[in-house]
Amino acid sequence: MMSPIKYQVSHSVDRLSGPEPTKKYYPLICEREPIGIRQIASRIALKSTLSTPDVVGVLEALVQEVPELLMDNHSINLEGLGNFRLYAKSDTCLKESEVNSKLITGVKVGFLPSVSIKKRLKGARYVKV
Repeated sequence: MMSPIKYQVSHSVDRLSGPEPTKKYYPLICEREPIGIRQIASRIALKSTLSTPDVVGVLEALVQEVPELLMDNHSINLEGLGNFRLYAKSDTCLKESEVNSKLITGVKVGFLPSVSIKKRLKGARYVKV
């Protein structure tokens, strides 16, 4: 059974709602405790026939491959987990003929979770801290 997702109350100030700024409150997911490759590998090893060092090796190879594949213009579909792809951050211009690579100011990695991950997260429980 999964632990509930912890959240805290946060707020923002809406200065556009009228003459007086209005505070609006919302739930904010708390920072979760990070878990590293070796811890993940240990958990996977318990559920498979692989040893922890074998799983660590596979995960470390995956970490090496993902940026290389993204740079080779691939999207990466890890079935059951989701898709990774690159997105450009860019400036704009008024004419199509002026578009070139100099307008690209950076790159982001996007992740789209799989349908099965979305379904599991839909059933999540939450607890206020």
